[in-house]
Amino acid sequence: MHVRGLTGLAVALVLMTAGCGRAADQSSQAGPPPADTATTSNDDGTAGSGAGDPGEPQCPSTSDITDTLGVTVLLAEDPTRNGDTMVECVYLGKKADGSSGSVALGVWTGQSHDDYLKFRRHISEDLKLATSDRSGIGDEAFTYLIGPAATPDNALWTRKGGVMVSIQCPVSLEQQVALANLLFTR
Repeated sequence: MHVRGLTGLAVALVLMTAGCGRAADQSSQAGPPPADTATTSNDDGTAGSGAGDPGEPQCPSTSDITDTLGVTVLLAEDPTRNGDTMVECVYLGKKADGSSGSVALGVWTGQSHDDYLKFRRHISEDLKLATSDRSGIGDEAFTYLIGPAATPDNALWTRKGGVMVSIQCPVSLEQQVALANLLFTR
């Protein structure tokens, strides 16, 4: 387990939820983006560039995000890897009602029950977020709410076998489970 990756993802999730991240129609710099800036998914439908080795965890395609979460992806950021066992993926998009549908997720391989418990303790004890057990999702799962009280995002963490998935976005748990189940099959 790489706590550095978890901490980076947790910070990204908190910033995105707090509205500190880049809006879907803005770049991180003033003025228009440079002409060579990638603002959509790769030709193969994976997020950003550098999809990684096929044996490494992969970001889902933008069509997977749309099909499972109902979020139209406007920008798929480049994946962030931590070694060959973890990838963080961020998609900026809109839901069908026009509201923000930004998605942050992580996929880890080689994870055990003990690793899962360490992640959960980090979320509940270090980040002070109330978690709830969820049954029927992978081998084990928990959820929590994060963000402004009026419009919090759902967050799901689940493990099946050696694969652990975290998903945070403003959609239903059922939609998040659909994406997690898809990622477990890859």
